[in-house]
Amino acid sequence: MQLTDKDCASIRLIKDIIDRELPIALDIFYEQVRKTPETRSFFPTEAKIAHAKHAQQEHWKNISSANFDQKYAEKVHTIGSVHARIGLEPRWYIGGYTIVLDHLIRSIISDLTPKTGLFAKKATISTEEMGEAIASLCKAVMLEMDLTISVYLEEAEKARQKSRDEVILREQTFVADSFGIILSEVAERNLSQKMDKELPSAYIPLRDNPLISRCAII
Repeated sequence: MQLTDKDCASIRLIKDIIDRELPIALDIFYEQVRKTPETRSFFPTEAKIAHAKHAQQEHWKNISSANFDQKYAEKVHTIGSVHARIGLEPRWYIGGYTIVLDHLIRSIISDLTPKTGLFAKKATISTEEMGEAIASLCKAVMLEMDLTISVYLEEAEKARQKSRDEVILREQTFVADSFGIILSEVAERNLSQKMDKELPSAYIPLRDNPLISRCAII
């Protein structure tokens, strides 16, 4: 799935509606954030919410203008990295976009559906064009979510690997130091030193080896 020039042109047809309705959609979203403990912790103050809302409005200018350039891609990558760093799970990100998209689609349909009556305004675009615009907008949002979540998963895996590496290094250092004491005693001809430290489970068989656990000539 990819955005075509036709998709971009379709999105631009509804740019004014998106720009007008986005602040309202974000208000609905952040009202839900305030009510949800799992998401409220990421936005503990109204100042944090205001800052995030402003950043999202700026970001959405690229979407409503169908300006999906390298700078936009880098911004999406940053969003995914930040979500991974702060631990914002993809389900909350998807839920947020669902709320925003729901309001935008309803507004687009309400604005562009032909009205009846004596003083009804003539539709600015056809029903077919409206459908294509909504479909293209959904496609753009889905593609962004795909990229953002892919980055999130990649960064999260890097963090897990780093954590595992740090644990392994600490274990290896501890074990090396522990056996180093034994070897130092052997070097001093003290063959009665006993290995009695608690070691990681992977090293217990080595500790319990009679030749290691007690350096004594029997």
